[in-house]
Amino acid sequence: MINGGLFFVGILFSLSGACMLALSMVMQRYALSYPSENNKVPFFGVELPRMLVWFFGLVAYGIGCALYVISLLFAPLILMGSIFTTLLIWNMIFARWFLKEPLTAPKIACSTIILAGVCLIVVATPTGIPVDFSPTDVVALLSRPAGATYVAVLFTLVLSSVVAIIIYERT
Repeated sequence: MINGGLFFVGILFSLSGACMLALSMVMQRYALSYPSENNKVPFFGVELPRMLVWFFGLVAYGIGCALYVISLLFAPLILMGSIFTTLLIWNMIFARWFLKEPLTAPKIACSTIILAGVCLIVVATPTGIPVDFSPTDVVALLSRPAGATYVAVLFTLVLSSVVAIIIYERT
């Protein structure tokens, strides 16, 4: 982890990633929901095929994720993840701007509650806990009964979710 003045660079990358990710989701929703008889969607003054605009949204999603990953090089995950939740705000702004969605009191209230909760998590995060683990540390953890149980439960939950999705999709 890089500290010092570059700490704020991480914050800028995380904010940019959240903004880009929110924009990408709104672009994809716009591309799929825009009423069009010829499957063309206006995009920056040019009519493009609906799926091409959706693909541009997918590319923007990848860029947003990359910006977030880069931000993790400059500051701790707890801080960058918290800043990344500004995605909620960006999403409401872009949805209002591009999709003409109203900013309702419940949307604003729920987003405020979520952001307040994230702030509480950041403030309550303990210091001095280990964050760097070697492969030997990971093997030692997984060799203990608690570590092995954790992985087994996690694997079982993921597998159960996949089975539930397959069953649901077939019905």
